[in-house]
Order: sequence, then structure tokens, then C-alpha cells
Amino acid sequence: MSDIKIIISKGLRLHFYLSVGYRGKHISLKPDNREQMVLHLIKDLKWRINLLNERENCLYKESVELEADVDGELGEELTDALKALMRIRGLRRSELERLKTLPLREACRELVSKMLV
Repeated sequence: MSDIKIIISKGLRLHFYLSVGYRGKHISLKPDNREQMVLHLIKDLKWRINLLNERENCLYKESVELEADVDGELGEELTDALKALMRIRGLRRSELERLKTLPLREACRELVSKMLV
């Protein structure tokens, strides 16, 4: 089981909530630099979804929960990087572009180290 989950709920429009362990963040429709980096980190993940509940015998849902399917070491690094992104106050556009060009593991390590500094 992964700690990375996305919950999509309905209202007047769709609401996207990213949950990483005990931390969570709403993703806005017009993402800022931090949210763009979050989306860049999770875009290539494989997701699992369970449409049927034991409690409900229908497909009508108020919300849908997607769970990331990631392997061991990469999953821990990605989880730590996403938690760090939620704690970082801001991310400059130049830093965002530089981090997007790095390989995934290097970008995760830099984000964790940025949080510590």
C-alpha cells in the first residue's frame, strides 16, 4: 500500500486533493510553481482504483480515491519529496524548470535537501 493518494470529489466542479501520509493539499485548477512540481513528480505513476464498495452496490460515487502503485525505494524518496514540497513556502520559476530537467531521483533528493536548509 502506498501513502500517495489522490481523492477526486464532486461539487460545483471537480476538487482534487493530494494526500501523502498524514499530510494533504488541494490542487487548484490554476496550479502555482509548487503544484506544478507536484504534478510533474506524480504524472508517470501507475494508479489503482476500486470502484465497488462492500457498503454500496452501485457505481454512483461522491468521490473517487486513486492510490499510487510505486516500488520500495523510489516510493520512499517520492513520498519524502512530496512531503517536502508541501512544507516549502515557495518555488521560483527558474528552480521549477531546473528541477523538471533533472532525473526523478535527483529532483526528489534536491527537494528534500531544500526543505532541510
